[in-house]
Amino acid sequence: MKINTGRRDEDKSPESYAITVGHEAFIHMDQYKDRLIEAIDNKDVKRFREISGERRRIANDRNGGVEHDAYIQNKAEQSRMRAYVNQLKKVLNPSEVNKHIQKHDRTIK
Repeated sequence: MKINTGRRDEDKSPESYAITVGHEAFIHMDQYKDRLIEAIDNKDVKRFREISGERRRIANDRNGGVEHDAYIQNKAEQSRMRAYVNQLKKVLNPSEVNKHIQKHDRTIK
């Protein structure tokens, strides 16, 4: 996972960074991590390459649009992002978390 902290259009607040990290971890990475770990544990290079290719295709389709759509549609496979945001509200400024998640959601629609 890479987070670009140098983007000029991003708010450089803990809440903004936390939403970005959650987005990458739970909207994207969570969808394939178990399969990838299994391939690595089994030293299954073919399966690793298949998963990597699948991830490239998803990333090239509207920058992960199918996963963004699932999140916006509140599909079950995206429930961990919602739980993460609720947890953020307990450790960071809740109104700022709300502001940044609303901006996030508008951006990926």
